[in-house]
Amino acid sequence: MGTLKTTAAALLFLLSGAAWAGAPLLTQAPAQAPAQAPAPANNPIEAVIQNQILAFQADNFEAAFAYAAPNIQRAFGNSRRFAQMIVNSFPMVWRPADVQYLKLTRSGPYALQRVMVTDQQNTLHILVYQLVPINQDWRISGVQILAMPGERI
Repeated sequence: MGTLKTTAAALLFLLSGAAWAGAPLLTQAPAQAPAQAPAPANNPIEAVIQNQILAFQADNFEAAFAYAAPNIQRAFGNSRRFAQMIVNSFPMVWRPADVQYLKLTRSGPYALQRVMVTDQQNTLHILVYQLVPINQDWRISGVQILAMPGERI
C-alpha cells in the first residue's frame, strides 16, 4: 500500500515538473474554481488548499478538480479519475482530521506550501503543495508526500 501512495505522490510531483523547470504550463484555459464561500485562511495559497480539501470532504470532486492546475487536469482528464487517485492514494487529504499550514516558500512565481495533515487514524503526514499562478489565481500543480507514517522527517 505504501508503494501505491508513494507512486501516486511521485506522479503528482512529476506532473508538476514543467513548473519546477520554469516551463510555461498554460496551453489551455483552466476550469473555473467553484463558487463557494472562501475558507478562513491566512493567505490566498492556504485558501486554495483549504477550499480543495473542503470540496473533497463534501465529495464534490468537480469542485476539487477545478483547483488543480492545467497539468494535473490534463494528466487525469476528468474529475472521476482524479477522485479515484485521491481516495486511494491520498485518504489523509480526502478525509483529514486536522490540517495545519507550515512553512510557505516561493520559487520565482511558484509557491511551495508545507502542510501537516492528521488523518482519521491520528497519524501525521507532511505534504508539500506546489501552486502556480494562473490568471491571477493560484492552482495546485503538484503534491509531494515528504514523510510516510512512521518515517523520520
